[in-house]
Amino acid sequence: MSVGFDMAAANLGFAKEALLAGDAETALSILEALAEQAPGVAEVRYWLASARAAMGDGEGATQALNDGRLLQGIALARGAGVDIALCQKDGDYAARMASGLYNQHHVAAASVIFGLAIQAGHTSQAGLLCYALSLQHQGRAEPAIAIFKAAAELSP
Repeated sequence: MSVGFDMAAANLGFAKEALLAGDAETALSILEALAEQAPGVAEVRYWLASARAAMGDGEGATQALNDGRLLQGIALARGAGVDIALCQKDGDYAARMASGLYNQHHVAAASVIFGLAIQAGHTSQAGLLCYALSLQHQGRAEPAIAIFKAAAELSP
């Protein structure tokens, strides 16, 4: 019988242990390598954000957190049947899919797809308001305020 060994998972475990033991420098080194090796793994990005924050790199932590949210949001949306390629081309489709995710209480995934909707040209006031609410529900006040202002400018 063969036992599989997942080196990436083991390294992630080592990084978590190092970070929780207060060795942020070791954790950061492992996590940065893992982010290169496994660029699509959201959990690596979340732990990388923690390690960067522990090292005093607020900007780097924010970027890693945003990357993690994006990766996790795309994965969740795909799992819910959302066609990501179509979202990038059809803003109205993306807005409908984002609203569905939002209504199912997947606010982080909804905000990712609302972002795609806007990039694809969807700029309805209702869509912007839902996008702002999805950001607000995540505690992301500054970007939510900016989107609320944009929605208010569309008001007649």
